[in-house]
Amino acid sequence: VGCSFGYLYKNTIIPFAERVSENEGMLLEHEKLIHNMLFFPEMVREYYPTCLVPWGKIIKRRIIVENSLQFDMRLFLHEDALFNSFLFLHVRRQKVIDKQLIYYRQRDNSSTKSNSKDYFKNNKMFCKIVGSSLKCDNGENIVSKNDLAFLGSKYFSYALINLWPSCNYKYLLAKKRVNDYLADEFYKSALQSVDSNMLSEYNVTNSLKKTILFAKDGKTTLLLTVAMAILIKRKFKSINPFKSCKLF
Repeated sequence: VGCSFGYLYKNTIIPFAERVSENEGMLLEHEKLIHNMLFFPEMVREYYPTCLVPWGKIIKRRIIVENSLQFDMRLFLHEDALFNSFLFLHVRRQKVIDKQLIYYRQRDNSSTKSNSKDYFKNNKMFCKIVGSSLKCDNGENIVSKNDLAFLGSKYFSYALINLWPSCNYKYLLAKKRVNDYLADEFYKSALQSVDSNMLSEYNVTNSLKKTILFAKDGKTTLLLTVAMAILIKRKFKSINPFKSCKLF
């Protein structure tokens, strides 16, 4: 059973959504739900607000114990989405209720806003686990080769979010980090496998599409510029986390 939630910041509560459909979407087969959650998260969150996070659910203990489900402690980001992906493989019935039973407190110094960690390394590990470990009932991978290429390209771009702070705002260090990961075997293969048409199929925003194509073409200077623009947006959003301010 899952529920809706609200954001809590400096004693102000903002609901995640005005309404959550209690009937829509839960008839999806679990493989389809996992696939949509990973590749079309905004669509799934319309009817399952807490699909990507571990809280906001009541889960039978038996499911967790019998399937040895646990968080991957090697990850500091996306470990919750990974946990839920494996959880949903073993869940045949789900229900989402339209009630805000959880309030998600926003803090400026939370772990998800950490500026010192290497997002590129974390995101690469997340993508590789998703690509190799999520299996359908018939043993086939839920994530196709094109899916994995897109996921790797997307999460390469997402790693730019904390590039400048993690490099102490040093240009040469930031440039080296971007170039090192552009040359990384996993990211290089993913980026070279995507094109504009494929990205459109995954319904990405124009800004994310441009960033991925910059990376595909090895345009380091433009990627550094994108990272700085994201940093400015994050500073603006930290003033008011409820203000619409998409990073991509």
